[in-house]
Amino acid sequence: MRVLMRYADCPSCGRLHSFCLPPVDPVVSEYGFICPDTGHAAAVPPTGPWQVLDGPAPGAVELLPVRSDWVSAAHCRPTPGTDA
Repeated sequence: MRVLMRYADCPSCGRLHSFCLPPVDPVVSEYGFICPDTGHAAAVPPTGPWQVLDGPAPGAVELLPVRSDWVSAAHCRPTPGTDA
């Protein structure tokens, strides 16, 4: 099972993307991804609205849990007000 977040603002390019969460446990406060438009690493919080899907989300950007060392190593821009 996958979860899809539609039309979230991308901190890298400022455009809207659809994001897909991998089936991981527990949910973390930040998820990272590579922006398909800029190729830069960025991070977003797991805010919704979410839609549960039975299979992969076509065209959605895959999100991965962010670790604080990944954020600094990738030079991505965490969402303001988070601990990432």
